[in-house]
Amino acid sequence: GDKTTHHLYDLDSDLILVYFNNPDCESCETVKQRLAENKLINRLVNNKKLTVLAIYPYEDQKLWKKAKYPKMMINGWNQSQQIEYELYDLPTLPCFYLLNKEHKVLLKNEGSLNKVEATLKSLTMPSN
Repeated sequence: GDKTTHHLYDLDSDLILVYFNNPDCESCETVKQRLAENKLINRLVNNKKLTVLAIYPYEDQKLWKKAKYPKMMINGWNQSQQIEYELYDLPTLPCFYLLNKEHKVLLKNEGSLNKVEATLKSLTMPSN
């Protein structure tokens, strides 16, 4: 397995989509599938414009190890609870945060993948 630890600040894409999820939650799995199949998101990832970071915010390592994540995601487990909880206030899972290169939060606590996609479109499509 890949033992390297990734830090948010090592990522050099323009946008970072943080996907907080729990492998035990059915809607999280559905959203994960939709993410994996989303053309826009995959295109942005392939063009190195977007990094998708899947974060499991709880402590059950066995559960996390069992979970399968699509190739287009970096799978991060918040083992040391490094994610500052004052920054990420997680009301419901799954939820998304979208950060820019400077790690400024552009979308917060967003439960809707459609909303995420619309925001990504508006940020990455040349405006007329």
